[in-house]
Amino acid sequence: MKIDFLLAFSFLSVELSFLFVALLMLLFPQKSINSLAGYRTERSMQNQQAWDFAQRYSIMLIFKYYLSMLACKILLLCLFNVPVPILVFGIFTGLIPMGLVFWKTEKALYQRFPKEKP
Repeated sequence: MKIDFLLAFSFLSVELSFLFVALLMLLFPQKSINSLAGYRTERSMQNQQAWDFAQRYSIMLIFKYYLSMLACKILLLCLFNVPVPILVFGIFTGLIPMGLVFWKTEKALYQRFPKEKP
């Protein structure tokens, strides 16, 4: 079965993009709290320890979820001929793991770093 390269790349583009960004974050971590790059939420920016934890933890989750999703999609590409409606669905399903990354990272931050009171 011949797989159209452009179609396959489009089907996998969300996962590949997130994995590339996670690799950059791993190789060039944000050392100090900032509002430009890294995992940035109110809870992750409350102190330096929370910031450092959130950066490492979210990168680990991105690799875990997006490598799993990438493997599943590659398997789908190899087993089935992917029509365009499934391609669009595939792009949206690539965004679901990011919701899991935010949810799990915020949950872990909440457990490790309760909100500091002024």
